[in-house]
Amino acid sequence: MRTTRRQFLEISSALGVAIPIGALGSSLAESSRAPFLPVAQENAKSASSPTFKVSGSDLAAWQPRGAGKWEIKDGEIAASGEGWLALREGLQDFAMSFLFRASGGDVGILLRHAPQSWSRFSHTAAAGGKTAGIYVDLTGKTPGALYLVELDVGGAEIGRKVVPPPPLDLPGEEHKMAEGACAPIACPGLNHPRGALTGYPPEPPVRISDAADGWKRAEINFRGPAFAWDTTGVAKTAEERSQYGELAIHLRGGSAASAKFKDVALYDLTQRVAGLAANAGDTKYRQMTDLFYSEAIAAGDLNHDGFDEIVSGPFYYVGPDFKIAHELFPPTTVNPGGAHEGGNYTSTFLIHVHDFAGDGWPDVLMIMGFGPMPSFSAYLFVNPRGERRHWDNYVILPSVSSETTVLTDLDGDGHPELVLSVDDQIGYAKPDPSDRTKPWKFTPISEKGSWGPHGFGVGDVNGDGRQDILQASGWWEQPLAGTKGLWKFHAVSFGATEGEWFLRGGGDIFVYDVNGDGVPDVISSLNAHGPGLAWFEQQKDAQGTSTWKRHLIMGDPATPLADRKDWEETEKSVAFTELHALALADLDGDGVPCIVTGKRWWSHGYIYDENQVDNPPVLYRFKLERKSKDSIRWIPKQIHSASGIGTQILAQDVNKDGKIEILTAARKGCFCFFDTAGKS
Repeated sequence: MRTTRRQFLEISSALGVAIPIGALGSSLAESSRAPFLPVAQENAKSASSPTFKVSGSDLAAWQPRGAGKWEIKDGEIAASGEGWLALREGLQDFAMSFLFRASGGDVGILLRHAPQSWSRFSHTAAAGGKTAGIYVDLTGKTPGALYLVELDVGGAEIGRKVVPPPPLDLPGEEHKMAEGACAPIACPGLNHPRGALTGYPPEPPVRISDAADGWKRAEINFRGPAFAWDTTGVAKTAEERSQYGELAIHLRGGSAASAKFKDVALYDLTQRVAGLAANAGDTKYRQMTDLFYSEAIAAGDLNHDGFDEIVSGPFYYVGPDFKIAHELFPPTTVNPGGAHEGGNYTSTFLIHVHDFAGDGWPDVLMIMGFGPMPSFSAYLFVNPRGERRHWDNYVILPSVSSETTVLTDLDGDGHPELVLSVDDQIGYAKPDPSDRTKPWKFTPISEKGSWGPHGFGVGDVNGDGRQDILQASGWWEQPLAGTKGLWKFHAVSFGATEGEWFLRGGGDIFVYDVNGDGVPDVISSLNAHGPGLAWFEQQKDAQGTSTWKRHLIMGDPATPLADRKDWEETEKSVAFTELHALALADLDGDGVPCIVTGKRWWSHGYIYDENQVDNPPVLYRFKLERKSKDSIRWIPKQIHSASGIGTQILAQDVNKDGKIEILTAARKGCFCFFDTAGKS
């Protein structure tokens, strides 16, 4: 059964939270400085009616322009004369419905209205001059017709171009709706041609119908490209200029014109309710989604509200309760495993949050790959500073060959570098200080070689005060500042010693003095797609020469219990594979860290013959117990049995309650665990 536009509007509160008209924030010119804080909605509430409707008796959220008179009483807007009523906050993607009636004039809606100086990737504050937008005629000879209009500085129309209506499909023919996209990353699913059935015309973005007592109903839905069917160039002009701008109601026809509007409901389609009803009241964890959007996760205060937002794939979840999700880019879900699907991946593999643009607002860096076997690139998503739209994104590294990266201040200049491998060389990338959105400069520190994509870390291995770079094959010693050339390499096997070379290495590598002897040690998983968790004891002789002794914390689940005597896991009964990500954190505040990791369940799809592929997607912490430098134990405790990990895991106090939360995203969805400090 095909969903009608009216049915969509009735259920769309499940997709977006309607905006409370009386509480909207800044003007178009000021919106980049004043974030709009969403209203939380419990997911147990009904999604069959709007979350908010227009109510109240003032127009605080609106800005009148021109000679017309605008009033509101009991949620009904009355207009007379000629002019505009502009909403003080614009939206990129939205659904809107309202009733209207006009007398002695015509009414319309101006959408995505913005200065012509704006571009797709530059939305600076308005500085006067001409503007442009998409105009919808609600009355007159062609109700529902769309135009690209140009306005002068006073808001008078000085030009318009007709947008051709969508073509009709013929039975049995391919759908004519073009696939949408957001540049430079591809966004399948946005205006996808399979969104409508063959034999039906594409749904137009505007629909007008008769209602009771002489009222007309308008239903408007803009999502992504406004006119995906257009081939005349008008749509291209609109999309290249901007996908974002304000919304305004227009009344024209001179002093005799009048109109009324009521039952106005407006939904931001880049915002939605997050969370599952099953854990709405659970104080131990929150599952934001059970769909497979991402294997990466990070956090930072994106909206300046004092709490961290959780960033995972196409969404960020608003803290401190993470009940509202906002889109960074149009989302698509992925089937984690199906018939003839041996390796299903999402587009998002790794995420880092930092103010790369230097404007005081944290941005998002994503390592992304597309297709069944990802080819990774790095993209910078620049924070729109409170604007309700998708984030502008830029390719900063066209090729990334590591499956773990580290964002850290490697050289001590106060700005972080991205440690990674590019084209078989290990090194770090830095942005251009004059423009962080330009391609970043990659500086190699290793020779070209078969280093493998797994296992990366940063830490002071030799205690000289400089940060070194580690990989499953060994570590590179950072030279004195100003030294040119490659770094000195020290070969140490911090990964598996058998199997395919590209699988020898786990996830994140940490430098930490495990046994408390004053000498830095190393913690790592051994195989991102197999078994093994270990710490490597650095032992120094009288001359200061280092040797390394491997201590196995957890080995292969296939090892019989009687043969696990050398494991430093106290119970020796916990065993799982595919430790593709690790975190190291003091969860209970006693000064002793825990290793947090889990199983990357179905990491290459269900048909791959990887060790214990169908074992539960567990999440564990291993707490260090140090009786002496020669007596080390790791005490395992299960955090969850149906979440697992992806390619990142994060331990951070995101809700600012003084306790560390554990964040993970994988094929079972996206999770935040609050109860992480319990003792075994």
